[in-house]
Amino acid sequence: MTGRNRNWAQWRLELTWCGGYIELSFQDVILFGDADVTRWVAELELALASFPRPTDMLLDLRGLTIAESCAPYCCQQLGRLFDRHALGLAYYGASPATAALLAPCLGPRTDQSDRIRSRSPALAVLTQQRRLRQGHVAMAHVSSDFLAGGNGWDESGAAFI
Repeated sequence: MTGRNRNWAQWRLELTWCGGYIELSFQDVILFGDADVTRWVAELELALASFPRPTDMLLDLRGLTIAESCAPYCCQQLGRLFDRHALGLAYYGASPATAALLAPCLGPRTDQSDRIRSRSPALAVLTQQRRLRQGHVAMAHVSSDFLAGGNGWDESGAAFI
């Protein structure tokens, strides 16, 4: 589909300042082509303009769908946006397809090695990034089970963050 996306009117973008990081969530954002990406990134830029930058970002990608045909352009544009606005970055909720399509722009900007399904483990990754930047040497291990949405406990009963 080219030109104006009929779903633009249904797009929802929510930004919340959470005392040191911005939480972004999307609903019904379906990017079919480059025009959709251009408009979406412009809306993100406008929404982020009132926040300090660079800042940490926690992205809820459950409501984002990207067509394979516009993924390279989307990664290029998001990469530029993250370069301007993001200090640290963690994300969750991406479908396997969306995570794969966004890997070129998200991968270099986050320490995530696994696809995270829920908010708490993604926030733990973001917190870990912040602590490392602030010079904290002793870091808690984030279990792969927790990152995958598990309960955050290891076999011995010790809690992971």
